[in-house]
Amino acid sequence: MGDMGCIGDDGLLRITGRKTELIIKDSENIYPAMIELPLQEHPAVQDVKVVGVPDAVYGEELCACIILKSREGVGEEEMKQFANDHGLIEEYTPEYILFVDSFPKTTNGRKVDRKNLRSAAMERLGLKELDS
Repeated sequence: MGDMGCIGDDGLLRITGRKTELIIKDSENIYPAMIELPLQEHPAVQDVKVVGVPDAVYGEELCACIILKSREGVGEEEMKQFANDHGLIEEYTPEYILFVDSFPKTTNGRKVDRKNLRSAAMERLGLKELDS
């Protein structure tokens, strides 16, 4: 069904993401959950989703879309520093941080529609699809 995972030393299957969510930055495969989990630990963050947006140099760049618990004055640089302080290497620190009120949902209303989230992020950032 597109789920990706690995079997750990304990013999348990760990789901690491979905193939359709994979972000390819500078020939490196990045799963959104790798970036979402550390950012989710910030006390002001209610939810976070990471999408890939077009980038002329790397192919795709990371964009973290964040819903805050309240408008506590948390800024982009604070989130990037928090990510670095909590284990994200520089290459995995999102280039773009967008604060949003909600995430678009799929037609059944149960899941985040990452394609629409990506489109909304691109529009807000003034980005266009790259020519092949």
